[in-house]
This record gives sequence, structure tokens and C-alpha cells, in this order.
Amino acid sequence: TTRPQVVGVGPALIDRGGFRFLDHLPLDATAAGNPWRLIERLGWERETAVPAVLDQATAQWGLKLGGVGSRFTLPDESGDDVEFLIVGLLEPGILQGAVIVSERTFARLHPRASGYGLALVSAAPGVAPTALADGLGAAWADAGVTVEPAAERLRRLQAVQNTFLAGFQALGALGLVLGTAGVAAVQIQGVIERVATFGLLGALGFARRRIGALVLIETVLMVSLGLAAGGLAGAVALPRGVAGGAARVPLGWIVITCLVTLAVASLAGWIAARRAGRISPRAALAGG
Repeated sequence: TTRPQVVGVGPALIDRGGFRFLDHLPLDATAAGNPWRLIERLGWERETAVPAVLDQATAQWGLKLGGVGSRFTLPDESGDDVEFLIVGLLEPGILQGAVIVSERTFARLHPRASGYGLALVSAAPGVAPTALADGLGAAWADAGVTVEPAAERLRRLQAVQNTFLAGFQALGALGLVLGTAGVAAVQIQGVIERVATFGLLGALGFARRRIGALVLIETVLMVSLGLAAGGLAGAVALPRGVAGGAARVPLGWIVITCLVTLAVASLAGWIAARRAGRISPRAALAGG
């Protein structure tokens, strides 16, 4: 993943455009509104780095880079390091894992490479994908071509990403369980440490039910503030991804998680409240 494959694209694909850009360098009149033309600017304004387009997942997770304008190095055909400049970021898709440059730039970096090793075929309306795959396989049989539907390739790439997301989600759920157990332990410990305080409240006329309600409200308030702090952190991090179409807010999962957390916190507060309500004011004050 740290050394992605360099792919050169010809003028036909550049002129056609396509694929969704999440971000790119500013376009001038020569680009004619087509971000793909940015990769043809080799040596533009005395820039020595090779202009390249990557998908967001490869740039951020594979190469550990920032956004547009970031630089990285990869070896050329001779093994010498070549500096690349990210001029555009694509939405994660079937081009994931590729550093896309112009065909002219690719020929300079890999002069001994000949022919084409990858073709993108657009099916005409009404043509079945299986029929198209069979036809391409028969036409290019001598070249040993492997035909893969775009949907299948995208499904295979997303399977890896979803595995990581499922792992992080499992770790988050484990952290939630440990956190709620910690809330229960802290509240019970707090009740034990404040036995004299609860005894004094009882001696002043506070009913046991009211003392228990105070402990329960304290627990729920503390957990609610924690959820609010986490929600605020998420609200700061999400807008850019949501605006770019790279992420969606899982409102259902968030609501269910918050409700379960509050329910467990309420249970922990109820256990602590019952313990506080059983404290005898005389015994508590005598022990304090």
C-alpha cells in the first residue's frame, strides 16, 4: 500500500473526463473545466514534481498524506526516486490504489514499458454485463485478458475497507461497555466515599427516595455531558467528509448507541442510588 502502481492515461480518457473529484488544484482557462487536464502540466511554472491524481483512500490511508498539494516519492523504472505532486483527489472507486499520470509522463518514467495493460470499457445501453465480458474475453483471448465488472471490483475493494471499519466499530463497542462499567464502579465508589454526606442529608430531613434521585440524576448528567462532548468532536470532524460525499452520518446507529449508553448509565445510577438510600443517618454520622 505504500508503493501504489503508477498508471498512465491517454488523451482520450483525459478529454472524456468522468469519475468524481473530491478536490483538485484551481483550474485555469486551458483546463476548460476538466480537472483531468491538470496531470498534463508536467514542468508547469517550473514545477519539477510529476502531477498525479489519486483516490482519497490511497492518499490518506495508504500513503499517509494530506490532501491536494501533498508530495511523495516513488521509484521509476531505473529505481531512482521521483517526486509526485497530488493535483486532484478522486472519490474512492475502481481506480483505488493507483497513481494516475499522463501517458507522456508515464513513458518518460518507464521508457521500456510497451503497450497497454489496462482498459476501461463502457457498456452500451441494453448490453448485458455478462455478454460484454464474454465478448471482450473472446476478442482479447490471445492477450490473456482478465475481464472484471466494475461493480465486482468495487465490491472487492470495499470489502477490505469494511473489514477495517468493522474492527474499529467492535473496538468502539468494547470501549463503550468498559466505559459504562466504569461509570457504575465510579458511582458506587462515590457513594461509599460520601456516606457521611448522605447521612447528614438524611438527618436534615431528606427522604431516602430524594437522596437516591440525586445520585441517579448525577449519573445521568455525567454520562450525558460525556455523550455531548463526543458528539461535538464528531460534529467538528464530519462536515468535510459529508460535504464531499465521502461519508454519511449513521443517525440510526448514533441514536441507538446513545440510548443504550444512557440506559446502562441509568441502571448504574439506580444501583448506586439504592445503596445510598439504605444508609442510616445515625450510623453514617457516627461513622463519619
